[in-house]
Amino acid sequence: LIRRDKIPAAVLPGVSSTPGVRGADRMEDRELVEMNLGGMADVHVVGVYDGHGGDLCAEFVKEHLVNAIMRRWNAPEATQVSSLIHAYEDLDAAFLASKPISEQSG
Repeated sequence: LIRRDKIPAAVLPGVSSTPGVRGADRMEDRELVEMNLGGMADVHVVGVYDGHGGDLCAEFVKEHLVNAIMRRWNAPEATQVSSLIHAYEDLDAAFLASKPISEQSG
């Protein structure tokens, strides 16, 4: 999470990616830029998810992280840190439950 008041106003996240020598069909990395998380003008989620051996896990995190953070953020006594920790724990369990054990993506 990035609080806008902690970075200069001129610094805004952006995205650029290249697949490398293996080719465009082998791009396994995913990125996420979610500005104004939950309508909070000063809170943003910016992440790069490196798909080692496949893109399933990186894609799963990209698709589900924001909702997982918001579910935890809205819990009683939640903090920014606890929301992130528990959101990633939730995603880990959900990903493992959704994919066959033989899948090597990670």
